[in-house]
This record gives sequence, C-alpha cells and structure tokens, in this order.
Amino acid sequence: MKRIDSRWRPYGIMAVLSALITLFTLYYACGDGPLRDALFASYFKSPLLLFMNFLPVFLLFVFLYALSGRLWVGFSVTGLLFFVLSVVQQFKLMYRDEPFVLPEILLFRESMLMKGNYHLSVLSSDVMTLIGLIAMIAISVFLFLSKGRPWIGKGRRRLLIGSILAMLFIFQGFRGPYFSPKVYARVGEKAPINIYNATETYMAKGLAYPFLLSGRMMRGTPPEDYDKKLAAMLWKDIKDTSIPEDKKVHVVSVMLESFADFTDFDGIPIHDDVYNHFHAIQDEGIHGHLIADIFGGGTVNTERGFLTGFSGTSYASSAAMMTDTHSHVRYFTQNGYTAEALHPIYGWFYNRKNVNPRLGFDEYLSFDNYFQAVEEAAGDTDWGYTRDNHFFPEVEKRLNATAAEGNYYFSYALTYQGHGPYADYNMADRKYVDKLEDQNPRDWAIFNNYLSNIAATDDALGDFVESLRRNPAPVVLIFFGDHKPWLGEGDSGYKSMGINIDQSTLEGVLNYYTTPYVIWANDAAKAKLGVDFHGEGPDLSPFLLMKYLFETMGWPYDPMMAVQSSYLKNTTVLHPPYIRKDGEYQLLEGDDSLPEMVRQYRAMEYYRANDKVQK
Repeated sequence: MKRIDSRWRPYGIMAVLSALITLFTLYYACGDGPLRDALFASYFKSPLLLFMNFLPVFLLFVFLYALSGRLWVGFSVTGLLFFVLSVVQQFKLMYRDEPFVLPEILLFRESMLMKGNYHLSVLSSDVMTLIGLIAMIAISVFLFLSKGRPWIGKGRRRLLIGSILAMLFIFQGFRGPYFSPKVYARVGEKAPINIYNATETYMAKGLAYPFLLSGRMMRGTPPEDYDKKLAAMLWKDIKDTSIPEDKKVHVVSVMLESFADFTDFDGIPIHDDVYNHFHAIQDEGIHGHLIADIFGGGTVNTERGFLTGFSGTSYASSAAMMTDTHSHVRYFTQNGYTAEALHPIYGWFYNRKNVNPRLGFDEYLSFDNYFQAVEEAAGDTDWGYTRDNHFFPEVEKRLNATAAEGNYYFSYALTYQGHGPYADYNMADRKYVDKLEDQNPRDWAIFNNYLSNIAATDDALGDFVESLRRNPAPVVLIFFGDHKPWLGEGDSGYKSMGINIDQSTLEGVLNYYTTPYVIWANDAAKAKLGVDFHGEGPDLSPFLLMKYLFETMGWPYDPMMAVQSSYLKNTTVLHPPYIRKDGEYQLLEGDDSLPEMVRQYRAMEYYRANDKVQK
C-alpha cells in the first residue's frame, strides 16, 4: 500500500498545485471592473468552466514533470507561464478594455514598443500579484529541497509519451475536442454579463480556456457546416473584371492613426482650429462613418480588412497572411497599376515587411528602407518616425514619379503620428480643449495631448489636399481613421466627457467604434469619372469600404466585392451582434434569415482567404 501511495503522490501534488494555479488565473480573468465579484463567483457555479481552465494547466505540469523528472521544474515553469498570462490579461483589460489573445504573442516587439507611457508595474499592480509571486517562489523552493534528484526509469518515459499523446488528441492543432464550439457555448453561459460585449464574453469563460481557443484566430475560423467543395464550386462562377481604360485614375488611400472626430459629441469645448481642415475637406467630398472592429489598438485589423475585404478580426494575423493572399491590391496590379504601401515606422511592425508583398504590393516603404533617409534629409530625426507634414508629401512624390512613367498608382499610406498612449501630464504646446468642470486633470491632459497630434495631422492633411487639388493627374483620395484612441485607464477620458460607451446599447457601440472616412477627388478625376464626389455616405465596416469606393468611382467589382454584393445584399456594416442592412441597424439574432446569410457569406470568405493565389 505504501508503494502505491508513493507512486501516486506526485499526481496528487500536481493536481492540487494545478488547481491553485488555475485559481490564480481565474482571479485575473474577471478584470477589476464592477462585474469582478459577480463574475468571479460565477466561475465556481460551473464545473465545466473549472475543468476546461484546469485541464491545460494540469497537462502542461504533467508534461514538464515527465520531461524533467523534477516536480519543482514542472511547477516553476507552469506557474511562471500562467503568472505572466494573468498579469498581461490584467493590464490589457485595464488599459485597452480587451483580453489578451494567443496571436498577440507573435507581436512581442510591437508590445514592447507600444508600452510607452502606460504605467506598467507588475509588483504594484495588485496585492494578489505580489502574494502569488511569493507563493510560487516558496512552493518551488520547497519542492526543490524536498526532492532534488530527478525521477528516472520506464515509468517516466511512459508518462512523457502518454502526456504528449493526450495533448495531441485533446488539442489537435486547435481542432481537437477541447475546441468544440458546443462546449464553448456552454462554458460561462449563465455568467452575469452583457452577451453582446465580446470582452465580457471572453472573461465569462475564465482565462486559460478562452486564451487557448483564441489560437484558432491564427488559422481562421471556418463557419458552421463549412463545405469547402461547395465554396470552391460557387467561386468558379465569380468572373474577373477589368477597369475600363477611360476610367482609370490614381487612387491614394490613407489610414490615419487613432483619428476620430470628437466634435461629433456635444459639450466638449474643443478649439475650432483643431479640425478645421478636416471639416472643410469633409464638406467638399463624400463623408461618412466607419464602424471599426477594434478600439484603442489593433490597427492591422482595420488595415487588412480594407485591403482584402475579409471581415472582422479573424484574418489579420491568421495563417492566411503567411502565404500570398487574395486582396483588392492584386486587382489593381492585375489592371496595370503600380501598388505601394507606405508606413513611416519599422517594417517588422505587424510583420508588414513580409505580409504586404503577400497582399500584392509592388513595394513597401517603411522607416527602415525609406523614411529614415527622409527625416535625415529634413534634419528632423528626434521623433523616430516620420510626422505627417513630411509623410504626405512623400506619398504624392511617389504618385508623381509613377505618373511620369505613364503608369497609374494605387497607394495605401498609414500614418504613425498620433499613436498612443498619450501622457497624463500636459506635453502639448498649448490648450486644444478647455478642461471641463470636475474633469480629472490627468484625463484632460491625455485628451489635450491627443488633440495636439490631431491638430498637426489636420494641418498636414489640409496641405496634402491642396497639393493634390493642383496636381494635373486625376487623383481620388480616400482617408479614414483606424480606431478610436485610448484615453485613459478604464476609458476614463470618455467617461469624464460624458460620452456613452455602454456596449449594451447601439449608441454606446457606435460611439466606441466609429471613426470618419472621406472620399475626395481633384477636378481632373471628377471630369474623367463623371462623378462630383459630394454628399454623405453610409456607415461602413472596414471590409466593405473598398467596395463602396469602387461603387463611388463607377468601377466594376473585383471578385471579392462581387461576393459581398451577392451574399450581403444591401449590407454596409457587419459588427456582431449588429448588422446594418437596408439602411437600418438590427440585431443579427432578431431575424432568422440574417445568421444564415452571414454564415453563407463567411463560408465564401473563408475559402477565399485560404485559397492559393495562382501566379
């Protein structure tokens, strides 16, 4: 009996310690908002939730124990990994109101660069963090001292092989039973949350479990009942088109970093000159609202949605971007255009230096290979990136060079000026907004610093448009914001200005995700296309913005747009749980036909995203 007890004792120890690690992760899974206590209590009412969060911790612990033969190694490494996951989750929820997802591990360098003015201190973040760290060290030391020699023998090899086989079966590259959609729907189904809030839905399922499930984003998530053969057959019916020669114009697209128009909200005393050029251009062109899928960060989702026509946030960092990818960019190049992407920061950011060529761009100009020289020539090297007053002239310079060669030009230019975070003490040269009564000075400083960048972008944008107006070549310009800015911990800046961002209401969702877009053309382009480019456009999702641009210019659809037009009839926004169809917002679940319409579209989209580009 003693031998049996001794043999099974390590498994009991691993089970107990895995449960403690799981408890620690659950403490951080629920954030520190008003839902914290109720959400934390709800975890213990769901045995399935506890098991799904416990299982990966236990399996990793067992695997590391079998690999090393030492309990203290298994516990230390497992504990450290989930400790880091918990703390990162805490900071993501605190500063970005979004959970930490698995694909973000690939963006480590971007995260280090972006931490900037965020006040990140692991040990001072929470008393429980310090207690957890001390406890983890103490347990590791105790296990090390209690049994220093490693376990050896056939039993250890069998356990190692068994643990590997168990993980392969359970996970199966994000396709195993652990990732069952039916199980996912049941976990946390009775949690006290707003089911339409994606962050709260994630939090309701714990931490380790939804974190691992987010790994499916790296391969994209096929819709329910996806039939690859059927999708392939339907795609064969989609015909290629060509841009008529007499309708070709230069197309310049600009995505403005964190650009949002806060004069849309009443009662905020923003000085008149902050947005004056933007408003003049807006009145002169076609303008509307973009309903982004992201807030405060994740620029690449808006970017790649616009460039590919793929919806949501499932594709921007998925396996689809690891090979040559179908995109709107390729339609331009197939029609004889020179296509360039420009971004005045490092090329490794979001792996653009590799992904942009896969989207079909002829060239990608970044700080590394182009704009650093621009700054050195201008004698303005203090910023580490190119500000908009130098960036926009370079875009037009590239356009003019292409036009001089007798070619048409398509560019996607992403600015960097205005990127957060913004300091919570005033760094601006003056006031751009007056402080509201009872507004926290730190919230005011963050917003004033943000507006100082907006004002600089506004001036540069005004000069850019005036230069394009004088350009003899026909040019259509489309510019838009990628997402709303971060304005303080827990969205304090928005709350201090009385902006409704309640995600349980349509108004709150729109206030949270809306940025402006403008389509403008010079006289040469208006004459060639026979379009006056004036008026108000519909609300649009980023993945439908290029389609609307083509409609405005009177161009034929490319294949992706044709599918969007056919499968998402009269739809301009798809932002679950909402859809804007026939000019009105409604809940997807409010009409039985809408979920099936979206499912069919996403089946076509998923096939396109994962289909090999024929060269």
